[in-house]
Amino acid sequence: MPTIFTVHAGPSERGEPLRLAPHRFSWAGFWFGPLWLLASRMWGAAAITLALAAALVAAVRFGALSGAAGELIWLLISVLIGLEGQEWRRRALVRRRAPIAGFAYGADEADALAYAAFRLGARGIERTAP
Repeated sequence: MPTIFTVHAGPSERGEPLRLAPHRFSWAGFWFGPLWLLASRMWGAAAITLALAAALVAAVRFGALSGAAGELIWLLISVLIGLEGQEWRRRALVRRRAPIAGFAYGADEADALAYAAFRLGARGIERTAP
């Protein structure tokens, strides 16, 4: 299924490659929540998610919540991460001095990267592929 990607270009003095962030649901964020946030270098969101997980475990263990309620709350947190995770990633890239250089469209990340390299290369922005 074709997807639109946001293309982020890092600082040229460091020679960073183009980075792509898809505009779609993040299944990795849904299934692996805090681990995906850590792998995406979103330390604050990962810390908050881990703290929420610890609070849920403690609430279920001490009887403040039933097991089903704890599972439902964790499911809702996972859906939130899946829906918003890529947007959080885009904002983190912009904060790390990788502004949005454009948009790309492709069936997968490789197609979108080729499209972005062709379009951005035509504008005089040269980057290397990751």
